[in-house]
Amino acid sequence: TIIAQPAPFKSWNTDVDEQQMLNELEVEPRTEALQPIRDLGQKEERKFSKRRSVFRDWKEDNEDILEMAASIDISYTRIPKILRNDTQQVDEVTDLLKSRYGQLK
Repeated sequence: TIIAQPAPFKSWNTDVDEQQMLNELEVEPRTEALQPIRDLGQKEERKFSKRRSVFRDWKEDNEDILEMAASIDISYTRIPKILRNDTQQVDEVTDLLKSRYGQLK
């Protein structure tokens, strides 16, 4: 498939009634051969550049961010209720979740 420049055309408005307008187009036949802008059959090699992408402002996770996010997420769980407020077990489970939080998210 080849994309080419459009042919020259004339445009004018025609009153259909007072409420509605229609555009009419008059296209003249091409007199010269089409010159392709680009061939769609060939794909250009593109490399990802974070600086030019929508992810340019993305900040990588670090230990402080993961710790804060894990604490917030764990505060919404029912771990203490499930473990019947056994503080030692609750601490062990939350420490385990925080240590693996980067893999869990």
